[in-house]
Amino acid sequence: MNWYKQSQGSEEFNRTQWFKDNPYGRNFMNPTDYDKEKPGYHIIADHPSIMYFYKIPGDNYEEAWGKWLDSKGSGRPSDSEYYDSEKDYASNHDYWGRIAFEEPEEDEDSYL
Repeated sequence: MNWYKQSQGSEEFNRTQWFKDNPYGRNFMNPTDYDKEKPGYHIIADHPSIMYFYKIPGDNYEEAWGKWLDSKGSGRPSDSEYYDSEKDYASNHDYWGRIAFEEPEEDEDSYL
């Protein structure tokens, strides 16, 4: 396997790809990182004519992708249980990063 294929799954590769595709933009979705392999809410942008954003929980990007595809049944983006927001841009789908699940706070009494 060559270096390019090995690096495609890395957080650094995904971050670089996002900034290469959006050279003048700022990722206003504020992802924790761009790691497709970690659990969290994976942000997928779908923009047929308006860009729709979905926050999909999953153990990795592949699981989130499958859930997103299954949620697109009605054809109305806002009907998806994962629908987050929309922006008026143009047509494609992109990976916009991952937001880590919130860790439950440890209760000091649980150690007693």
